[in-house]
Amino acid sequence: MRLYPLEPTGKLAINISTFSRRLRLGIMAGYLHEEGLKGLIIVTDGTPDDYVVALLSHHLNGEEAYAIAKPRRTRLEALHLIPNYLSRLRGLSKIAVLMDQERDDLEAIYEGVGKILIGCEEDFVKDRLCLYKCLRGKRRFDVILIINGLSDVMSERHTIEDHLLQAANRFLDVDISDVVDSKDFWWNRLRNIHDEVYNRLRTAGREEISKIFPQQFEGLKFLKREMK
Repeated sequence: MRLYPLEPTGKLAINISTFSRRLRLGIMAGYLHEEGLKGLIIVTDGTPDDYVVALLSHHLNGEEAYAIAKPRRTRLEALHLIPNYLSRLRGLSKIAVLMDQERDDLEAIYEGVGKILIGCEEDFVKDRLCLYKCLRGKRRFDVILIINGLSDVMSERHTIEDHLLQAANRFLDVDISDVVDSKDFWWNRLRNIHDEVYNRLRTAGREEISKIFPQQFEGLKFLKREMK
């Protein structure tokens, strides 16, 4: 799948473009026609969330273009901007939202989402992945909520770094048994092997990727799939 940043000169666009060139991912879309828009990906946290989306896009083969945005609002607050994106992208019918779990209970997150996404009903829930069917006026659209984190990683807070630690453990046999904070562990103790982990993720098979990023991989597949 191809990515088109809604702000072509913004930090998200620069990060993904640079990362894509460095790893030779070939996932950047040069332009986006509204009639060809397949969906929107909202990254509610920063890096390395954007890198992970780029890697998963590489593994989700196809030439279809998907818009991607990183709003200033983070996590649940970013959901308030969905009406803005719907107004801007009139052909938009599917939106994937990625956010870190942090220290919140999943139930609390889903409760908070329900208060924001008025007119939306849960259609499918699987641990950290939830699909919503939404109706706003006469506009029907789907929201795919992807919550980053892995229960197998014993971190005090769950973030996208949980998945990167899992990759480091699988590919490079890094011991992650003493993790207290996955974000701190990734950025401080494993800083020297970031590129090696990313390259191993680039060349890994789809089955391996689906195990390391289960909710993200499945959620983005829902974004590509025709849903009724």
